[in-house]
Amino acid sequence: TAEIGSVIIFPGTMSVIIFGYIGGILVDRRGPLYVLNIGVTFLSVSFLTASFLLETTSWFMTIIIVFVLGGLSFT
Repeated sequence: TAEIGSVIIFPGTMSVIIFGYIGGILVDRRGPLYVLNIGVTFLSVSFLTASFLLETTSWFMTIIIVFVLGGLSFT
């Protein structure tokens, strides 16, 4: 539906762009292992939060997806 595309997926896509840029800067300054640890932490916390709070609004799931895709762009 239109809600899935515009409200949930689009912010996640924008987060990949932003987190990818930030991740590139951090790799240059701190190294790849530091950025990998941040990415794995984002993924772990986001998936654990989503698993405990499944019956929430689409806005909350949008926030979780932003951090999941941000973590994926760091890893």
